[in-house]
Amino acid sequence: MTSSPDETDSKTAGTDSRNTNITDTSSTHDSGGHSSADRSSPTVCYRCDESIPADRVLRVSTRPCPALEDRYAAVARACCPDCAAGIGLLALSGEIA
Repeated sequence: MTSSPDETDSKTAGTDSRNTNITDTSSTHDSGGHSSADRSSPTVCYRCDESIPADRVLRVSTRPCPALEDRYAAVARACCPDCAAGIGLLALSGEIA
């Protein structure tokens, strides 16, 4: 797959796991999905397009390594806990330097 330098799709930007951060912005860490009753939240998951309750939003950010900075942009996307688990980001961590 060839990407343009300005493409900000997180599926192609900075996929090196050392440059992927996930921030848990929820106040609770219990498991559970989201439902149509949660649609009062304006935040939508970038993968499943479902509304995410404010206390369940995760921010997934990627930053390309220096060798790829001219080809890929850094991105940050809202993600639901189910999709974060589905793409293998099971361990949550803070900002990685």
